[in-house]
Amino acid sequence: QALKLSPPYNFAAILQPFYQERSAEELATATITIRGPFDDTILQILQTSAEQTLKAFCEEGSALIFTELEVQTSGVGNRILTLEFQILPKSINGGGDCAWELQQAAEGRDAGPFVECDDCPDKKPVIRRAILNQLQMYALSRNVPVDNWYMKMFSIYCRRLEVVMPTGFKAPMTLKDYRCEDFFPEGTRYPPADSVSTSLAPAVTGTTTTKDTGVSTGNLCSWIRDACICATVSKCSWLPDGNGIGHCVQVAMSPTYEQRCETCPTLPECPSDPVKECPLALSICACSLLSAGCNWTVDEGRCFGPPSGPSGVPCALCPFAVESCPLPRIVSVSPRFGGDLGWDGGDYDINLTFDQPVRFPNNADPVQGEMVIGCKLQEGQFLPLEAPANRRVNFVIQVPINKRVMLSDRVVQIPLGTEQFWARYECRLNVTRGAVIGLDESVPNLETRNHVVFISDNVPPMGLQFSPRLADANVDLGTTVATVTMSEPWYLMIQQAELWRLKTNAGPDAYEKVSTLLMEATETGEDVEQLRIPLGPLAPDTLFSIVIPAGAMVDRSNNNFTGLEVGEWAFRTDVATELVEALDEGLSPG
Repeated sequence: QALKLSPPYNFAAILQPFYQERSAEELATATITIRGPFDDTILQILQTSAEQTLKAFCEEGSALIFTELEVQTSGVGNRILTLEFQILPKSINGGGDCAWELQQAAEGRDAGPFVECDDCPDKKPVIRRAILNQLQMYALSRNVPVDNWYMKMFSIYCRRLEVVMPTGFKAPMTLKDYRCEDFFPEGTRYPPADSVSTSLAPAVTGTTTTKDTGVSTGNLCSWIRDACICATVSKCSWLPDGNGIGHCVQVAMSPTYEQRCETCPTLPECPSDPVKECPLALSICACSLLSAGCNWTVDEGRCFGPPSGPSGVPCALCPFAVESCPLPRIVSVSPRFGGDLGWDGGDYDINLTFDQPVRFPNNADPVQGEMVIGCKLQEGQFLPLEAPANRRVNFVIQVPINKRVMLSDRVVQIPLGTEQFWARYECRLNVTRGAVIGLDESVPNLETRNHVVFISDNVPPMGLQFSPRLADANVDLGTTVATVTMSEPWYLMIQQAELWRLKTNAGPDAYEKVSTLLMEATETGEDVEQLRIPLGPLAPDTLFSIVIPAGAMVDRSNNNFTGLEVGEWAFRTDVATELVEALDEGLSPG
């Protein structure tokens, strides 16, 4: 994406009143390149942070305009943001002073590691500190890792260009002095390869403009005109002069945490206070991102934090439109990170709570995200051989819209009770951008990755092999023990089973109880022990059934064995040997 403007630069479009005049003026011009693995949301906030920071440079009342904005993707997953801008100073011949300030702010390394110092070639540049402080001030980008980002401000010039200004923006000049200088030679347009880093030592020494700058090049702080820029330099402090006007001055001892927060309450480490923070936002986008307690006055172009009453900035007013709106984000997940689903009779529902009212996407929404749960078998867990292919060591559960439940306008439920889990799994919930849509502004949610929950086995233990076999019609009368091979490890909770038999000359369901049996676990050395049931003597030619009550066994996740009713495990014994021999003799010839 690229936005390109051609001279004459129309500052009248961003300044009032709209009576225009053309004039040749001294402008400070520069380019900033930032490279890092930022997504679309952070990209938009980064642009707002750069705008907010650059408006703090040069004299109060200067006009900032971006002449080019370009976004590229590098070959290693990073994105490159290039911002080319012009600053039109308010005072006559202020371009040289402004460019000199930008040069001071650019000095240092363009990527880490940095040396913790205020005046050495490998220091962290002031422009980097200021922009990243601004980025981390906003809630949506507060925790973005930025230490490895590349950032460089280069091609810093003072140029004479024809511009379009509102009438009366500057006082008439009887004598114009266009002796502003180029401060940096033309540099590379884009940053070097990801592995390359450079240091920028000052290109010149002493004052770099022929005009009286009003600042001292030997002072680390006198060139800084903004309290928050001043707070980025450890040996600088924002102090009032005799008239109560604040200035950035060099001090022997670094200001305390409280002192810095008093002069610049928007530093990331300072406690949030909308009344103090909001007036420091210089644009509608910065105001909307800063706090829900900030208001924006369209007529005055001012951000403020009222102590009470209505608050909030309609994000539709922000020039970045949808991308700069406060996107819905997940503020809590139940169960918590590392929590359990289904343990000890618990439910199998995941509940997501958002920070604003949301809805599910429809066909008209340009972004339609997914909810996906990726699971893997927890180490050391027993997996039954009967588990289906889509529920073994690794599998993915897709959660389409028809499987999501809207519990309220802010709470979305993912019910998993109908899914089968044959062991204990470690699962990660991924909610991609656009899985839900903000109800107020129709903006997609921020993505959430790798929320871990553990899902317990919800498949009860099952009998796989029976001895005697089910419906066996020739069970030896010498059989004294019945056994059941279970599907998974289990614990015996009820020891008593029952032996029933079919009544003589009765219907197929006319069973009567014969005896009570005692069950026990065998010690086979296998992962899954057999259930052993001593039987005692069996009558010949009789249909028997062994009854095992529900809950007699549980697995490691407290799933109860469903039990065996009368007739489910049935078998018939052989005819007695004496009777067989008598029948044989009676049927023999002679």
